[in-house]
Amino acid sequence: MTIADTQSTTTAHRPAALPAPTRSISVHTRAVAVVLAGYALARLVTVSLLAVGHVLARTGWWPWTNYDASRSFGGFLQWWDGHAYQVIATTGYPSTLPRTTDGLVQQNEWAFLPGYPAVTRWVMDWTGLDFPAAGALVSIIAGAAAVVALYAVVVHQFGVDRAVRAGMLFACNPLAIVFHVTYAETLFLALSFTALALLVRGRWLTLVPLAVAAAAVRPGALFIPAALGAVFVDAVLRRRRMPWTRWVALVGAGLVTAAAGLAWPVVVSAVTGTPDAYVLTELAWWRDIIGVVEFVPLTPSFLLGWSLGGVLGVAVVAVALGTVTVVAVRRSRGAALPLRAAVLSYGLYVVAVFLPQQSLFRLLLPAAPALGSSTFTGTRRRFVVTCGVFVALQPVAIVFLWLTWPL
Repeated sequence: MTIADTQSTTTAHRPAALPAPTRSISVHTRAVAVVLAGYALARLVTVSLLAVGHVLARTGWWPWTNYDASRSFGGFLQWWDGHAYQVIATTGYPSTLPRTTDGLVQQNEWAFLPGYPAVTRWVMDWTGLDFPAAGALVSIIAGAAAVVALYAVVVHQFGVDRAVRAGMLFACNPLAIVFHVTYAETLFLALSFTALALLVRGRWLTLVPLAVAAAAVRPGALFIPAALGAVFVDAVLRRRRMPWTRWVALVGAGLVTAAAGLAWPVVVSAVTGTPDAYVLTELAWWRDIIGVVEFVPLTPSFLLGWSLGGVLGVAVVAVALGTVTVVAVRRSRGAALPLRAAVLSYGLYVVAVFLPQQSLFRLLLPAAPALGSSTFTGTRRRFVVTCGVFVALQPVAIVFLWLTWPL
């Protein structure tokens, strides 16, 4: 019996049926409990794999690892970008941009937004925990909120059973280490998925604080105003009749969330006194891969293709992006416009601004509502197979995207 089937379960001696809203709340409460139980179990699996990875790294089992074997397990969870977040949480941002002898901006903390370190610092002050412990605690709690919010997104479109399966798949996804490490990912996902759940229900003004908060945690929150823009265009083209207050709410929410999504580069330039300071900081990570380049939207993938294979590399990138676009558009046709627009616009954002590298897998996590597709959750067998594949890929991700290269 599925969770949804419990709505229709009756007995001959039941005194009276519950009102429909009460039954609905009861079903969703049980469903969320199942999702959270699956999340807890998944966290035990992932932390066990991380513990094994930590032990093996300290024994020098693989010589190519970049891991510092002297680190404790807490330090192990605070690897790579976690160090930058700790610096921000404890000492703040640099007042000026560090530069090389050639005048090029070096990698620095301005690449990371303040939301996650601010929350972690609050937890540190409140609990007395050090940064690795407080940061991991924030990630785990925010991850639980994210899987519940993902359930709320998917259930509106695909029903209870598929929403539960989508939430559990997300809990055990191949990059489930983000639920444990001191990265901003899960906090961003919790806020943006909650905003998306409100968006698909047409609660445009209510989502604004959440989308604004998400924009302060990690780049990428622009997919929310993009989805709002798609809803607006669709309403205009279809000549939908709405009260003027609804039009004002839709447009206002879109403008405010778009401004929030674009604010950080302006803030960085204002504080450092350097035009394009944020873009120059991001390009510092690109130099080791493709050299010194200028940033032009929608070109990063092609720049990488050119650096690796010239014209042939560019052609391969074009074919790959075209194929992914066609598949994504076709597979999203069954979803309602707000959800489809949100997922597709986030994919467009990644292509527009991100240089493909190992972190690409992490950056695709906000597309998790796609797990509600019948491809993954349409049947119990598909769900079980997908879950098994996801868990099997977790140790691969730990070795190659945590111990060897930065996630």
